[in-house]
Amino acid sequence: MRMMLSILVAATTLVSCSNQTTPRARLDAFVAAFNTQDLNKIRQMVDQDFSPKMFQSRKAEEWASQTQQFALNFAPISVEKILLDKPEAIVALIETKGGRKMGLRLDFEGAAPHQIIGIRFGDPENLSGGPIKFDFSDYKNLNDLATKVRDFNHVPAIAIATWKDGVINSAVNGKREAGKPAAVTKNDLWLVGSIGKSMTATLIGFLIEEGKLKWDSKLGELLPKVKMRDEYRAITIEQLLQHRSGLPQDSLYDGVTVARIVGKNVTPTDIRASYANDILNRPPLAKLMEKFAYSNAGYAILGHITEIVTGQPYEKLMKTYVFDKIGMPSALVGMPGTKGQPSGEGQPHGHLRNGTEAIPHILQGPINHMTAPAGGGVCCTIEDLARYAAWHMREFNGENLGLKPETVQRLHTPIADQPYAAGWVMDTRTPNPFHGHNGSDGTFVAEMAFWPKEKFVAVSIINEGFEASPTPPMQAILTIYNRLFGQKTN
Repeated sequence: MRMMLSILVAATTLVSCSNQTTPRARLDAFVAAFNTQDLNKIRQMVDQDFSPKMFQSRKAEEWASQTQQFALNFAPISVEKILLDKPEAIVALIETKGGRKMGLRLDFEGAAPHQIIGIRFGDPENLSGGPIKFDFSDYKNLNDLATKVRDFNHVPAIAIATWKDGVINSAVNGKREAGKPAAVTKNDLWLVGSIGKSMTATLIGFLIEEGKLKWDSKLGELLPKVKMRDEYRAITIEQLLQHRSGLPQDSLYDGVTVARIVGKNVTPTDIRASYANDILNRPPLAKLMEKFAYSNAGYAILGHITEIVTGQPYEKLMKTYVFDKIGMPSALVGMPGTKGQPSGEGQPHGHLRNGTEAIPHILQGPINHMTAPAGGGVCCTIEDLARYAAWHMREFNGENLGLKPETVQRLHTPIADQPYAAGWVMDTRTPNPFHGHNGSDGTFVAEMAFWPKEKFVAVSIINEGFEASPTPPMQAILTIYNRLFGQKTN
């Protein structure tokens, strides 16, 4: 999940991108949107100029939010010189806010309409080489792989863990905060971002088995005291889980909107109730079941519903039903930046990228309470994330560890025309598809994958936002899979 707390600045007028079919026109459109620093303008550019291939690793709203975070740090930018100009790539020397010089590379589909398939900021000379290719096949062990992936991608730190035949192996490498001596440890907590959606779905599964909810429970029945638009009353729990509700996606958070929603509310539960009320009175994005639309808002409402039907705060429910039952002693739903939690004292700090430099950055505030059920503030050690994925894999393969087989199968079965199930994605980048999810708040990136046939789990997290695909964590995961199962996936 991507989050943004800053108040949006006034936007400048954007020229329509619908006819921008040359690489240089795409560059101009990108720079124009970037310089507005406006999430809506940037999202418009993402929808019009990005290739569908970009959305295989990250959703459109995540690309928009990540781009806006960079814009808030570096815009306005101006193109000083074109260093490489080919149908498949443009590299520009740009000047950022404050006069810093850096490179911007856009990669494109080779044939018209030349939509964007890659974006990188960094050293201009390094960017002129071509799309990122990685090969860590000669790694000696997991520690060596962590070192290689971290060094290759120039991120502050990385954590990797695998599960096979009941044994967890893990490795960490790097610094908690760039420029400071403290090294990351295996006991450190890392933000998992939207991987938290699968955890909310797991909580829902337990509540369904207890009879507190049904797959087809409707919002109008569950929230009778909440004033909502009529078209939302028929939305079911399962449709929310599968992002088929038609609700607003709500990834474009700004300070003014957050302040309005929070108001005078103090407790996380009251903040989520206010958020649910706000969302349910906005116009729908689409008709019910008309299309898939990845929605942080939908999962926030699911979290609010769990509080209504149990009378307990979401944070406590997650500990009782998910973290404790699965055996994740480190896991919690918290507030990044506070002592003992990610980006706080004694833990890995999140970062943004400024050219070749990682800049410490924290995304904190009440938005984490609003979006907790969508992944805001959810964190754990790398080994506990592997335990979580392994628990789901074992359940999916028929072991009875707490949920009924039919419940687990329903959580992991997507609708026919989409790879997204209920908090889980069926990914076909390997010969045998894997079940997983990724997550990021823009300052951490997490990847989770399990292969039911191979009975194998791999997870990885870095403490920096990252635009390239595959992400460094996925580079590590695919490298391990290739080594163990003799496949080539990159």
